[in-house]
Amino acid sequence: MRTKRRYLNYTELTMLYDVIVIGSGISGLYAALYAKKSGLKVAVITKSNPFRSNSSVASGGINAVIDLSAYDSVERHVNDTVAGSDGLSHRANIQSMCAEAPNIIWELKEMGVRFDSDDNGDVKQRPFGGASANRTCYIADRTGASIVQTLFVKCKN
Repeated sequence: MRTKRRYLNYTELTMLYDVIVIGSGISGLYAALYAKKSGLKVAVITKSNPFRSNSSVASGGINAVIDLSAYDSVERHVNDTVAGSDGLSHRANIQSMCAEAPNIIWELKEMGVRFDSDDNGDVKQRPFGGASANRTCYIADRTGASIVQTLFVKCKN
């Protein structure tokens, strides 16, 4: 026999948890994980299974300038991103995101995300979208699902 679900109201939620994260995609799970690492009690509220989120079905990859070469640079990544936004982005925010992207890749690797890698164990990168260089880090065609799964497990532990 199934037990009837009991839903907490706003007052109960705010009394039980320090942080309430809305959404269980990559951003929501990242926020929950960092709040949890800070010693806070965290609840994640989602309208569906985390493995059915938009993040989970994202297959392309994450752009990051890992190999600073004569051809690629953070500035080139910034320019590609601004161009891809049709100029609607805030350049300072894009600059920050592009500069921080390699650190996110390394952090995800340390958490257990298994990016496709070459024979030397280096993260493989491919061209994608409007990138003018091979800077997309990926996990076959399951990048989003793999990252969501890793973050979900980290949040649960």
